[in-house]
Amino acid sequence: GSLIQLASGELRKVEDMRTEDFVSSAEKSPALRLDPSTVVRIDNSTAAKGFNLLTLSYGENRNQVEFESALGHPYFVYGQGWASCDPEKTLSLYGLRCHQLQVGDICISLSPRTTSSSPGQGKKRRWSAPDQLQHSAKKSKE
Repeated sequence: GSLIQLASGELRKVEDMRTEDFVSSAEKSPALRLDPSTVVRIDNSTAAKGFNLLTLSYGENRNQVEFESALGHPYFVYGQGWASCDPEKTLSLYGLRCHQLQVGDICISLSPRTTSSSPGQGKKRRWSAPDQLQHSAKKSKE
């Protein structure tokens, strides 16, 4: 699989990533912080169109965001590894073995660190979903 360079400089295959790799890399990053997101709802009614609607809660206030997620798109779940709405599709598309994403799973998300010089920056989110899905999430919040 693809190689990931950790903040320590070590290279690791994406399928061999562990929770502690994300945690230690985020701790060493001046730009990003770890921001766990809990899967609140998975709507499979759009699966025939190639995506599911996911609802995640995040942050101290447990804000919620709903967005479209490609069926095979993988998410990293704390303490469990990779998961997706369609593990067979993920394996077919990316060669990545994973388990079924479930309500209650806590996914690893990265967010920009907030700085006192840019107060509005804290509202931006960085999801582990493709760019076109991020755009959809922004639309659904409006």
